[in-house]
Amino acid sequence: MNKVVITGAASGIGRETARIFADAGWTCVLLDLDGEGLAAVRADLPGGSHQAVAMDLTRDADYAALAAIEGPVAAVICNAGASGTPGRGIADLTPGELDAALALNQQAPLRMLAALEGRLAHGARVVAVSSGAGLRAIPLRGGYSPSKAGLIAAMMALSDARTDLAVSVLCPGFIRTALVDRLIAGGQLDPARAVAKIPLGRMGTPQEMADALFFLAAPADPPLRGCVLSVDGGSSVFGGSVAYAPGPDTSGQLAPDAGFALRHADDLSSAFPPGATPQAVADGRARHAPDPMQALRAAAADFAATEGAVSLTLLLPADDDPHPAARGQAATLRMMVATLACELGPQGRRVNAVQGRPDPVLIDWIARAGFLTGQVLTSARSAP
Repeated sequence: MNKVVITGAASGIGRETARIFADAGWTCVLLDLDGEGLAAVRADLPGGSHQAVAMDLTRDADYAALAAIEGPVAAVICNAGASGTPGRGIADLTPGELDAALALNQQAPLRMLAALEGRLAHGARVVAVSSGAGLRAIPLRGGYSPSKAGLIAAMMALSDARTDLAVSVLCPGFIRTALVDRLIAGGQLDPARAVAKIPLGRMGTPQEMADALFFLAAPADPPLRGCVLSVDGGSSVFGGSVAYAPGPDTSGQLAPDAGFALRHADDLSSAFPPGATPQAVADGRARHAPDPMQALRAAAADFAATEGAVSLTLLLPADDDPHPAARGQAATLRMMVATLACELGPQGRRVNAVQGRPDPVLIDWIARAGFLTGQVLTSARSAP
C-alpha cells in the first residue's frame, strides 16, 4: 500500500488532500501543529493505518518525531504554510517576523525531505504548495510573497539536482476556505473585489486543489514533473485593468459524464469517446500547421462557436527550437492561450494547452480541472 506524508493536514487543502488519498487506498501520515485537528481528520479517514504527528515544522527538535514514519514513502505533500502579517510591509517587519515566514513557507519542505532521507521510495513524488503570491508580489503581507517565491525556486533546483525524485509545485489562486467564508460573513472581505482579477469570476475550492495535488503526486509515473502548476482561475495570466464580475460557483466545471470533441487530433482519436453534446474540446490543428498562430486563431473561433463547450485544450508544437523566429512563435502561442483564457473566462469557459506529443491522461485531467485556465503544459511522459 502506498504511503503519503501530508503537512498542514488538519484543515483546508491539507484535510481535503488526505481524504482523496485515503479514499484511493493510500496510507496517510498527517502532520500539523494542531494536534486536535489532526486527530479529527484521522478519525474521519477510511482505513485504520493512518498516522497523525503533531509537530512544529519550524523547530529542528520536532523533526525527531519523523523517526516513527516507516518507509518507503511514495509521496510527500508539503502543504503547510502561513499567510503572512496583513498590513505590514517588508520595511515594517522585525527580523523575527521575516525569519518565521521563511522558516515555514520556504525552508520547512527541504527540512522535511532531509528528515525523510533513506525512507523515500525511488521516484517518490514531492509536491510543494506555494501560491500565486510566489509568482506576483502581494504587498503588505509581510514576508509571504518572498518566502513563497523562494519555495518555488528551491523546489525547481531540487528537481534539477534529484533526478531520483519527481518534484513539482502547485500555486493555488484565491481559494474559498472556511476562513474566507468567515471573513465574507463578517463583512471583512468583499467577494466581488476578491474575484475582480480572476477571469473565471469565482474562487477555487479546497477540493479542486486537493484534486490537483493528487494528480501531481499519485501516479507512479506522473504526467507532470519539474513544473510549476498554477490552478487559479486564470489570475496568474491576467494583466489587464478590467474588473471581472462574480460568476456562478460552477464556472469552468464539466459535468461528470461530459463528452469530448476531437478536432485535427488524429493521435488522440482512440483515447476519448466522442460526446453528442461535447463540453470538452481538444484541438490539434496548430501542432503541425505551417502557420500555428493562424491555426490557433481558427481553433479559438470554432470553440467559441461551439454551444455548451466549457474546456478547450490546444495541442501546440514542442518548444525546443532555439532559432529566434521559433522562440518568438512559441511565446506568441503561449500568450494567445493566456489572452483567450482571459477573454472567455467570464463565459465560464477555460482554455489551456499542451506542448509536444499529446498525453491523453494529461489532456483528460486538464479538461476536468475546473479552476485551471490559461496554462501551457508539457507532459513529462510523452515529450518528443
